[in-house]
Amino acid sequence: MATGVDPLDWISAAAVGVQDVLPTAYERSGWSHTTSKHCIGPGSHIYVWRRGFSYSHHGIVVHTEACGSECLHDSLRCCAVLHFLPPENGKAEHIALTSLAEFLLGGNVNEVRYSSSQTEFYLKRAGSCSTHASDP
Repeated sequence: MATGVDPLDWISAAAVGVQDVLPTAYERSGWSHTTSKHCIGPGSHIYVWRRGFSYSHHGIVVHTEACGSECLHDSLRCCAVLHFLPPENGKAEHIALTSLAEFLLGGNVNEVRYSSSQTEFYLKRAGSCSTHASDP
């Protein structure tokens, strides 16, 4: 029974902890824009690589609060992300408000880079940057 969702995407991020995930070689290469929870805020356009970097899943940060170093970022009070979820288990596609940990599913948070040069835009993966200016 195919649901269109890779079971590996649904690994419990709460068990891993957002801060415990190390950047991959691809993310360290500069081709991705890996950041941390402390560098994003309301309005940040973020993404996480899924299925072995085959696609990037995007969301918008709608709320953040300062938190301690032991925080797993698994509550809406810490960091809330609005994102689109595909259909699964008979449930239609929908927009969801989730914690940062639930959005990342064990991956690393990346921030879309705006005002990129044409060269950067054409060389990097789709969705990681834009030539348009950020809308404040």
